[in-house]
Amino acid sequence: MNKIGNIEINNYIDDLIVIDVPNSKEFIKNINMMEMNSESPSIVINDKYFYLKDSYFFDTLTKMSDLYEFSVKNQLVKTLINDSNWNTNNILKIENLEFIKNSINGFVGDELLNINVDFSKIYKYIFTIDGNKFANKNKIINWLKNELNSTTKLVIIDNIPNISIRELYELTPKYKFIILTNNIFNHCEKFEDLELCGFLFKDEIKNITSNDIFVQWIKKLYPSLKEFNEQEIIKHFKNDIFSYFELKKHFFL
Repeated sequence: MNKIGNIEINNYIDDLIVIDVPNSKEFIKNINMMEMNSESPSIVINDKYFYLKDSYFFDTLTKMSDLYEFSVKNQLVKTLINDSNWNTNNILKIENLEFIKNSINGFVGDELLNINVDFSKIYKYIFTIDGNKFANKNKIINWLKNELNSTTKLVIIDNIPNISIRELYELTPKYKFIILTNNIFNHCEKFEDLELCGFLFKDEIKNITSNDIFVQWIKKLYPSLKEFNEQEIIKHFKNDIFSYFELKKHFFL
């Protein structure tokens, strides 16, 4: 079974689906409300259940500080701790701290100060994370590659236009992907990629079940077309909004 919220998807999803959605934020909001009200997973992909709240979500406003933070389980801290240069002798001069401690204790006339260096947390006081940097598609993909998951995670990508199906497909089955978009061709490199795409229409997802359907439609729409250049046609539907809407109308009828 495949289901997103209350929308059933009849065809098989091979770990990834691209959905043309009129309003992706409203779409996500409705699924989230449904999940909160039912207190049960809102998304099913190949009979595997996922909570929206446990999924990874990326859009053009995702910042690097959303990906990397100073927590023990975060890959930033794991990488830092595993760095060969990250050790007490390189970072701190303990003998200098001892000298300072003894000097102050001598001043107050008592063993008031003790050295208590928690090296596992000191990075928080040495480094800061720039909270103004946005994550582009390459940085998001790099983060996904390096993230360690004990179970398959669902990733939702909301209208990041230059991220392709093929780039993400390399990361399956570690992840299941739902790409929400206003133009499916922003994510396609070849016609066969269209078989992973669909259109949301009246609470139903209309899938492109075969790229042959699209090819035949193109030939019918442009009977005078002599050369059938795959890349040029994909580029055309990326850039020509009127042609793209003609395609959508074809699948909605």
